[in-house]
Amino acid sequence: MPELSHLRMCRPRLDNLPELTPPEGFALRSVTANELPELACLLSAAFPELIWTPKKTHESLFADLTVKETLVLVEEATGIFAATASARLLPERFPNAGYLHWVGAHKNFQGKGLGRLVTLAVLHKFRELGCTSAVLETQDFRLPALQSYLKLGFEPEHYDDTHTARWEAILNPPLGKQPVTQVAFVVKDMEVARQAWAKALGVPVPDTRLTIPGHERDLTYLGQPTGAQAKLAFFNLGQVQIELIEPVAGSGPSVWDNAPEGVHHLAFRTKNMAATRDALAAVGVPLVFRGDGANGSQMAYFDARDSLGLYFEFAEALKTPL
Repeated sequence: MPELSHLRMCRPRLDNLPELTPPEGFALRSVTANELPELACLLSAAFPELIWTPKKTHESLFADLTVKETLVLVEEATGIFAATASARLLPERFPNAGYLHWVGAHKNFQGKGLGRLVTLAVLHKFRELGCTSAVLETQDFRLPALQSYLKLGFEPEHYDDTHTARWEAILNPPLGKQPVTQVAFVVKDMEVARQAWAKALGVPVPDTRLTIPGHERDLTYLGQPTGAQAKLAFFNLGQVQIELIEPVAGSGPSVWDNAPEGVHHLAFRTKNMAATRDALAAVGVPLVFRGDGANGSQMAYFDARDSLGLYFEFAEALKTPL
């Protein structure tokens, strides 16, 4: 999958910044080159996917002359570095704008608004430096930071074709604001189950169908091709569809294989599967199963069994790359 470009945000004005008031028990100040180990420790805790050594920290924030100042919030009682942000100037790319750089809070201090405070401190620094606006670049999965930036007056920018759909997924999350389109149940005997459901609902008994073999749908489970198939039946109830699933034993590994009877998944729609994948991965719900559908569509399952006891399925009318 090609790597997605960074998202960009801009705060078009700096003359209307909120007042800067450090929280009680914390001191806001500049970091010195003598404090590289402490700063590297903070950045490692804030960005665990990266390796921060004092050497890397020096190269990124002190040897780089575009970085004008690195600020830190220090817990006064312990001396621990709790949050940081840097002020950077890139006049060739962003004339008259400050570039917000490496904002992060130590994992032990996250959720306390400290990232917002050091961000605001850097914005005040930009104003002192004569900047009239501020920009930042970030990634889709950093949802708490994105929400903080939006509340601070940053606005999304769109500089490539993927950004409209990606921002749509962020501003209108894949779950929470989207209607459930389907509730699915695994059954042991499709003939018995569809008769029982039809009787209970007072509707005709639906037809059944066998899914297209996996190799014809580019079907993958945990990233590997699979020939998995299932027998399906559907009850269209207006607002929501009931799906019955009878796995085809031995057809291949999948989200259906060896699934227990009962609720299997909730289904939703998405306009950008990659953005949905990233948003769910950020909260510990990984993509495990996907396949092509009819007319250029695709479907994907996300595994929330550990936390919620079921899968989420998303359908996308026009397939985007995963």
